[in-house]
Amino acid sequence: SRSGLLPRGRTEVRGAVTEALDELGAATSGADLALEIQEATVACAPEVLGQILRNLIGNALKYRAPERPCRLELSTRLETSWVSLEVVDNGQGMDPGGVRRAFEPFFRGTAEGAGHGLGLAIVDSYVRAMGGSVQLRSEPGVGTRVSIRLPRTATGTEDIRDPPPAVVRERWTAGTGT
Repeated sequence: SRSGLLPRGRTEVRGAVTEALDELGAATSGADLALEIQEATVACAPEVLGQILRNLIGNALKYRAPERPCRLELSTRLETSWVSLEVVDNGQGMDPGGVRRAFEPFFRGTAEGAGHGLGLAIVDSYVRAMGGSVQLRSEPGVGTRVSIRLPRTATGTEDIRDPPPAVVRERWTAGTGT
């Protein structure tokens, strides 16, 4: 936000992933999307988590490798006080110089294409403002893995000290919510 403060709230991760994929709609066409999302709630407003997810998933789709079908994996891992979310793709990947600059405002992985190069800079600022962390690993011709760690909060029906719920594994079909 303009004031430098993020809106507060609680957001269910699985619902936010579903919404982000639906919003990206046509961009997901032809991509093999695998989801392994555990039920969890994070301590941030829905619009904040939505923006983070759209940026991460959007980058993975935008920087597809033209020589192979696009594969994208989204998964979560629960810890007592944290939710780790990973977005892994088999796209173009970045060299070490690109990885070093990836979180700079206005940096784009390639000269062509739409966008302002703000995606990872925004993700990093939002995640840090929530007390979380972001890690980026990438290799040219192999793909990219972005891992974010967000503060977990209990829903009305769970205690975050309880064992993690079962993982839901599924394939995503754009526009169907499944």
